[in-house]
Amino acid sequence: MSSLLLIALFVLGILYCFCGLKTRKLALAIMFFSIGYSLGGVLALTVGNPDLIGVLGIVVAVILILLIFKFEKIFVCIYFFNEGFQLVESFFDTDVGTYFFLAMVVGVLLAALSFKLFKVLLILSTAIRGGLVLAIISTILVPALAPFELIITIGLIALGTIFQFSDNRNMTLDGRTSLS
Repeated sequence: MSSLLLIALFVLGILYCFCGLKTRKLALAIMFFSIGYSLGGVLALTVGNPDLIGVLGIVVAVILILLIFKFEKIFVCIYFFNEGFQLVESFFDTDVGTYFFLAMVVGVLLAALSFKLFKVLLILSTAIRGGLVLAIISTILVPALAPFELIITIGLIALGTIFQFSDNRNMTLDGRTSLS
């Protein structure tokens, strides 16, 4: 892995782990940029012109990012639906039908809860993602830490969660500030 990529992932890991709630639009923009770029590539291949993959990818990605800023709550629901799918994928090794059913149930449940527990879910989600990224990078940079990767991950997730909750005390559970 290149040094530049490691540095970029390290910075994103810190942002996710310790500032996930405050940088939620950046986090959503990054996630949906990659989705939009992929969709643009599929669209270019569907049209039959592989030369347009980059251009259509960027156009679709920018459109998605603009929609995120306009309809943030909808995209947060989509984000948590995706999180539910990935959660089931990570912990359950079962047949496709059962997996799909469980993933749908967990995805819909997290998406529905995101309206009432926006702050809690986003803090936990970003702290987990950031902690995982930072732990993986730390074991790449210092291979001697590899046996302690799980402990490092749990510690970073705990620190990120505690930091974000203490840093965002003035927000209500659904993400609105109590000051306004």
